[in-house]
Amino acid sequence: MVLSYPELLASMQGVLLRRTEIAEEHVLLLLIACVLATWLLLRTELQGKAVLKALGVPGAAFLAAVAVLGVTSFETLQELTWEDGILEWLTAHSLFIAWVLTGVTAARGAQRGRPKPMAAFLATGLFLGWSRELAWGRPFFGQRMWYSRNLFRLKPYLDPAYFEKFCDAENLAEQPMTLYWAHLGFSFLLIVLLVWVGVYLVRRRKRFGREVKALRRQAYGQCFLAGVGLYLGAQVLGSVFERIAESDATAAWRAAHRVPGHRAVSEPIELLGAFCFLLSASALWRACFARHSVSIAVPVTAK
Repeated sequence: MVLSYPELLASMQGVLLRRTEIAEEHVLLLLIACVLATWLLLRTELQGKAVLKALGVPGAAFLAAVAVLGVTSFETLQELTWEDGILEWLTAHSLFIAWVLTGVTAARGAQRGRPKPMAAFLATGLFLGWSRELAWGRPFFGQRMWYSRNLFRLKPYLDPAYFEKFCDAENLAEQPMTLYWAHLGFSFLLIVLLVWVGVYLVRRRKRFGREVKALRRQAYGQCFLAGVGLYLGAQVLGSVFERIAESDATAAWRAAHRVPGHRAVSEPIELLGAFCFLLSASALWRACFARHSVSIAVPVTAK
């Protein structure tokens, strides 16, 4: 069904107010918005500390707004951070676009005879982050992407019955064998990708080492490290709140106080971290392909 512009706008407003479930047209609108934001980032000439200022002030304001929302409208915060909600999709889209930018940067650098192993490394990490956001399957343009995150466990590879328990636990309509073969196919492609990138980095280890040493002095590197820190912080805080929510020792205290779930804590921080990665990918793109491009590695000086 094709919606008219007023109907689509009203539908999107319903998603923001949690009156309607997010659907494929909403996913597409969010993706278009993220692409336009990325286009503006690529056209903005931000270097050095200006990138951190562009990141720090809106980021702090966003987290403050989330905290205020949690105090004034606790239910709204819970709904916005729900599984398969708008914040999760914005995070997934930001990681996806950042992955595309870094992947194209690595490919164009190799094509021009100027390999950029750091770009290949970042692209691999961003792809893993994006696939994690879609790990249990989300509606993506009418399709569902099902696979398991148990990449390094032997049982999902050898025992299809593992996915029978998975389907029962998640109340899924898909057949266990479908999930089993999807897991095998995705895992095979992912392992091949990791091995290929690992070999690529080993062959260019000297240049990659120089880029790693220069990471903290580059605008894209500072944004990337900020994103890693935010993601780690989100995982730690999410785990803490999840244990509080499941602990019998805090049951009486939870009954007297409204305690946010782990997603209400981790999802906003992860979204900010994903934006850091997007900002990092945009800065890396400009550093490599701007009209007056600069080197992303520390030059080697002769002794």
